[in-house]
Amino acid sequence: MRKVLVKLDSHPYFTDVWFTNSRSLYAQQVSKIRQDPAALDVDDLAGVVSSNDSRSQMVVGIFVGDSYVLVHELSHAVINVFHAIGMDVNTWTTEAFAYLMESFYRQCTGHLNAWSVSDA
Repeated sequence: MRKVLVKLDSHPYFTDVWFTNSRSLYAQQVSKIRQDPAALDVDDLAGVVSSNDSRSQMVVGIFVGDSYVLVHELSHAVINVFHAIGMDVNTWTTEAFAYLMESFYRQCTGHLNAWSVSDA
């Protein structure tokens, strides 16, 4: 599988959400969005999300092919987007949460499928 970093469409929210399947690209992008990139060893992680302090920029790293890891990490990303725009996660915002989660999942699985097919 190719190792790629792409920016996800988070419309209608104005946040920068990056997605990668590469540990090295993950580390490079985190160093660009954080003033003090934490020395996080991702070698043993299946997935991870890191963001800047305002949660308006983040990197989602998925390093295994399990869809449940993708769903888990994207949940963190959606909560970060809500934090960045000042929207609480509660029963009144579940539809917005679900639509953004679905959008991120669809984009990420599309990229993962394309990256695996391109190497076949």
